[in-house]
Amino acid sequence: PILYRLTEGGFISSFEQKVGKRQTRIYYHLEEYGKKKLEDMTKEFHETIQIIESILKDKGDEDIA
Repeated sequence: PILYRLTEGGFISSFEQKVGKRQTRIYYHLEEYGKKKLEDMTKEFHETIQIIESILKDKGDEDIA
């Protein structure tokens, strides 16, 4: 489901290639729009982690006192 949503959103593209008699492989490609979105989401993720670590550190300091 996530791959379908990413494709529909224009973040990735895909193409199918026949392998053997009945198998089909799907290949995915990260589009420029997807690269920008990935960069933004990665930045947001790291900011969120820093906030959580700050909260946990502050909470740990309270336990010591």
